[in-house]
Amino acid sequence: GSPGFECTFQLGHHILTEMIYVEIVDPKTMKVAKPKEDGLVVMTHFGREGLPLIRYAPGDWSFLDKERCKCGRVTPRLGPILGRIDEMVKESIFILHS
Repeated sequence: GSPGFECTFQLGHHILTEMIYVEIVDPKTMKVAKPKEDGLVVMTHFGREGLPLIRYAPGDWSFLDKERCKCGRVTPRLGPILGRIDEMVKESIFILHS
């Protein structure tokens, strides 16, 4: 199944935190961004049996909102995809380190 679902108010993608951990990071420093700051989407999926936990960066540029949503949910929301990292950063990117 999907690790989240679209908000009924179309305010982003509610993340099911028991299935996936989502971070937004600065692609140059790999430091975690503050809430609502945009950056590179990085995910760690908890539902992959038999595989190690891997931080995965699909290349999407977005932001994370952790405030209560207008729809009433309190799960974090991934904002709309603002672009792709390959469109924004011209240098070759990275291996993610924990």
